[in-house]
Amino acid sequence: MTNETKVLAYIALPPIAVYLTAAGIELKLVYGLAAVMFMDILTAVIMWLRIDPSKIRSRVLKNGLTEKFASLIPAIICFIVLLAIDKDASALVNGYLTILLLAEGYSAISNAHNAYTREHKEEFDAVSAVLAAARKRIFNTLQKLIRSFVDDEQPPKK
Repeated sequence: MTNETKVLAYIALPPIAVYLTAAGIELKLVYGLAAVMFMDILTAVIMWLRIDPSKIRSRVLKNGLTEKFASLIPAIICFIVLLAIDKDASALVNGYLTILLLAEGYSAISNAHNAYTREHKEEFDAVSAVLAAARKRIFNTLQKLIRSFVDDEQPPKK
């Protein structure tokens, strides 16, 4: 980590933490998710070192890190959208972070098991399942909202 990055982290992270706490976001979920994501990456590296060290490449690690951060995007978007329309986002974001924490924990345990047995078994991608379910639910909610607006705009039948 460069000095510039450290300075930026020391300046930016405390106000972000204060804001999230004030908005009702559980920081223990954020910290726990960060720790479990780190453990997932670490157990994946250990797993591949024991199973097939040739699979460990910086491109693979970068893809894994990108997936980790991409999984946070729905929570961030929901938080921003609900904040913009003046709705309490804390329950939704805390719920999503909890589900993501459990999914990442499952992945880390699966990696540890694979490392122990020296067998690579494809794991159920819980994060993708959560994202797909969230996408479907948002789509259905939007359809209902649009229908209710269209129904309100139509004149009553005679």
